[in-house]
Amino acid sequence: MLTIKAEVQRAKQRSDRTYNVKVRFTQDRKVKRLSSSLFVTSKDLTKSFNFKEGTTVKREVDKLISTYQEKCTKLQLEINHYTLNDILVFLKSKREQTQPIDFILFCKEWLEMTDIKGKKNYQSALNSFISYLGKEHLKTNEVTSQLLNGFKTYLNLKREKKSFNYRNKENEFPPIELFHSI
Repeated sequence: MLTIKAEVQRAKQRSDRTYNVKVRFTQDRKVKRLSSSLFVTSKDLTKSFNFKEGTTVKREVDKLISTYQEKCTKLQLEINHYTLNDILVFLKSKREQTQPIDFILFCKEWLEMTDIKGKKNYQSALNSFISYLGKEHLKTNEVTSQLLNGFKTYLNLKREKKSFNYRNKENEFPPIELFHSI
């Protein structure tokens, strides 16, 4: 039978005085641990290094354990006779599959590494997209046709506004006759 429990290892305090919450999987007297993205301080723990009841951290830990239990239930462990290593491989691959990529960060990294001829154009397009979004991060699962159509409309309105402002300003551009004499 598989048991799943969250724990903090007393001897593994980090330099910033926090502890990483580990998820402990036990099956047939074999133990494996997975690191989580949760970190706690000594204020979140009892003297026996258990999570304090009623805290936000305790609720997050319970949610994490519940999520792993649901995923393991889908494996039908009693029928399929998976080993503990098989279970962890499955859970790790599931975790990697479900984490979306930050689209804007990916674009910035690509722009730093590429030597493509029109690099300035790509940078300009990315800057406009960030300006449209109003934020520096966008997950790939948030990129939709509706978002891109909105961006297209934004660019068209921006261009129209710019050309309208140029037409209405006097002496903004030199007279056209200057260009004919060149």
